[in-house]
Amino acid sequence: MHLTIDAAASGFCGTELEAYLQSRHFILEYADCYHVVMLFSAANTPEEIAALQQALEDFAPSQPPAGQKFRLPHPETVCGIREAALAPQEILPVQHSAGRICAAVKVPCPPAVPIVLSGERIDRACIDVCQGYGISTIQVVQ
Repeated sequence: MHLTIDAAASGFCGTELEAYLQSRHFILEYADCYHVVMLFSAANTPEEIAALQQALEDFAPSQPPAGQKFRLPHPETVCGIREAALAPQEILPVQHSAGRICAAVKVPCPPAVPIVLSGERIDRACIDVCQGYGISTIQVVQ
């Protein structure tokens, strides 16, 4: 089971929550400025779950909130996924990709939903979301 904590919704910075939980000996699967993701199984004991609950209740952030989360864009589809994925490609800094056709999907986790798909035209909204998730480069069709 995955447990995703929306730190930003509670006014926390996800990476600060990550560091705090790691200092309390919890192992995280993923963290960014908005979310923390943990993996649980049937092997986890009730005591471990209670310890996590207590750690979360004790957390006192020192950094300001992560800021506003991004809405996923709805870019224009220019060609098929296969056509874009198999076309000659180049890697660009994401800030210089406006108007180009995405060749390889960019997926932040969470929410594990693509920002832009192969075959879609990259626009300013795509660039803003990529940069917000720390994505600095993108593969585009040449």
